[in-house]
Amino acid sequence: MNIRNINASEAKQLIDENKNNSEFVIMDVRTPEEYNAAKLKNSINYDIYGRDFVNKISELDKNKIYFIYCHSGNRSFMAANIMLKLGFQNVYNLENGIIEWDNLNYPLVFQ
Repeated sequence: MNIRNINASEAKQLIDENKNNSEFVIMDVRTPEEYNAAKLKNSINYDIYGRDFVNKISELDKNKIYFIYCHSGNRSFMAANIMLKLGFQNVYNLENGIIEWDNLNYPLVFQ
């Protein structure tokens, strides 16, 4: 398995195509503070800097489809590599992060 790096327009299409797919997971790997400020709809937060990140990730279903994002794409790429080593099969990385997503005026959830 390889990590599939995708841009924001490809990511939006992927999310739209999987909106009713229970096997599709949108994962935000930023800090809880960043996540609470603005996030993609229906995303879950796993802070890559959290002490228990690897343990939490290793408990997830490795056969689901994971779309991972962060602020600029660096942390999500690191998280995708960790997932690859743990045996996950379908991992997509938003290569330019939520920055590109927001620049294209795609929807965000603000708290």
